[in-house]
Amino acid sequence: MDSMAMEMTPEWAASVWPVCNNLTVHGPNSNQKPASSIRMAAMTGRDSWYDMEKYSRTVTWVCLALIGVAVLPGFMGWARRRWPKRALATLQSMPFYFRTAAFLRSITYQRCSLPLGRGKRIDIPDLGKTLVIASFSIGMIVWCFAVTPYYRCTREWGSPPLAIRAGMLANGMITFVFAFGTKVNLVTALTNIAHERLQVYHQWLARLVLFFSVVHTIPFIVQPLRDGGSHNLYLWWYHNGPEMWNGTVSLALLAWIVASSTNVFRSWSYEFFVVQHLVSVILFIGFYFAHTGNELNSWLWLWAAIGLWGLATLIRWARSAMASGYFVSTRASVEVHSSSDKRDAMVRIAIRTPLRWSPGQHVFVRFHTMSPWQAHPFTVVTLPQPSDHQDSVVVFLARVREGLTRKLYERVVQEDREQGDDDAIEKGGSSFKSSDALPLLENSEHEGHDDENLPTKAKLLPASIDGPYGCSASMASYHSLVIVAGGSGMTFALPILFDLAWRGRTGNVCTRDVVLICSVRTPATLSWIRHQLEAVLTSLASYGITVRADVHVTRSASKELPILQGCDAHLGRPQVTARVDEAIRAPATSFMQESRAVVVCGPQEMSHEVQDSVASVQSDLLRGRLSNVVEVALVRESFGW
Repeated sequence: MDSMAMEMTPEWAASVWPVCNNLTVHGPNSNQKPASSIRMAAMTGRDSWYDMEKYSRTVTWVCLALIGVAVLPGFMGWARRRWPKRALATLQSMPFYFRTAAFLRSITYQRCSLPLGRGKRIDIPDLGKTLVIASFSIGMIVWCFAVTPYYRCTREWGSPPLAIRAGMLANGMITFVFAFGTKVNLVTALTNIAHERLQVYHQWLARLVLFFSVVHTIPFIVQPLRDGGSHNLYLWWYHNGPEMWNGTVSLALLAWIVASSTNVFRSWSYEFFVVQHLVSVILFIGFYFAHTGNELNSWLWLWAAIGLWGLATLIRWARSAMASGYFVSTRASVEVHSSSDKRDAMVRIAIRTPLRWSPGQHVFVRFHTMSPWQAHPFTVVTLPQPSDHQDSVVVFLARVREGLTRKLYERVVQEDREQGDDDAIEKGGSSFKSSDALPLLENSEHEGHDDENLPTKAKLLPASIDGPYGCSASMASYHSLVIVAGGSGMTFALPILFDLAWRGRTGNVCTRDVVLICSVRTPATLSWIRHQLEAVLTSLASYGITVRADVHVTRSASKELPILQGCDAHLGRPQVTARVDEAIRAPATSFMQESRAVVVCGPQEMSHEVQDSVASVQSDLLRGRLSNVVEVALVRESFGW
């Protein structure tokens, strides 16, 4: 056997078959087709088909290495949120930590865009994400095309190596497309990167899989055509019929999945996107299984993908069942606030649940009688009860737009009209009390006055919740904090303030100074959180945390300004860039090294302004130009999904 193996070399194959392309009859059933032993010997040292599994294995190890790089920063972020004082003191004792962090932030906070002409640009992922995506993509593409040969002498000598290389590279990436795409996410657990921030890698990796799938397909068309024309292509297609058809359908489905996942399509109808995306992925996996037939152990990566997806789905449904009374007893109180300007109409959803969550996290809500197959994300405004043995009230506030919020608004208003009282106020219907929003704050002067003058209408609807998702936005490990909120972005800012107040009560907080910049269209936008905002500002002051709060009303026709205790009200848009620069570049109030952070949640333009300000300050930190300020971090939340 050993002597036979030694003889079966490329030289031996050449001696048996001196001229590899001297076939006169082409096709899968050609009587001139070389024997499998000769073909195997001819492949030796020439990217043999039998060694192609290495491409999927290498992709796996590279992706795992990239994830591993993010584990340590993720652990540090988790520790800062859990033990603010202890973690910050540890970081301050580590040499070069803050300079290293400033250098990395100077890269990761930089926005990127591509010019389209006529002054228009298209945004692409931030520089840090772009570098990771580009490095991985370029590396894999160069590797795929740098290895030779691309083709065998003729199709009868074996599948084109370029096609198999590209196919196995794509095969190895499929597992990580699923790993980055699930809501219950193993990568999130390891890196503390929220699943919604992993979506950019999920989407770009899917596009790379599509690219390599196209590269995989082309040589199977080119080589038969080059060998024997269209008839030869037909013979190979007919001979490998099921494999070819399954591959074609898989490629078409993958192209549709990628195209329909763009922002334009999702913005057009998010509900339809979710349903068709799920169906398309299931069909793709089925046809892909049939296409590969477990050649080169390709199913190993497919089963891993299905395992991750299945486990995530199982955990989601189990957790949702426990949080929603096992889908039989949970009701959501849905309230709507009518305004003279319909653009300011709000909807408020409240659900009592044993769920536990952290500030800044979001929950998916499913209304069984309206959209039973669709769940919609909402940021949680409240904090949970301090005791694990008490149910909490999870509250969401959202401006009425298209889709679910519009359906909820019209449902409540329509049923109220059918009852014959178009101007009715639901007495006692408000589900957002200070005791629910601020269960951890004592001595609230606003208890019992929640929204008593708001013209609200309410209805109970069967619902279930899934979550929480996202990472904690607790900012208690920073000495100074700047919060910029635009419109309904206050739903993200408010729980951060609640968390600071609770930690201030227990003494587990480093924060001494907070700047709040809030921009709303009209005073009515703040009507449902007015008392909660006043209460938390009062509580923060009582715990020694200085708060400077400014509310800017941008479109008040009557020039009316809201009267909020502890807040200064202004007409017109805030000078966001100037205010943020002033706050983060101000000299430290003490001789100790000061850690600062900026939180922004609002329209895209506002978010970009804040991000640019924080990115620009990193170079000054590296040069030591800011007096006693060692870091300026950024937390950015967007409305998009």
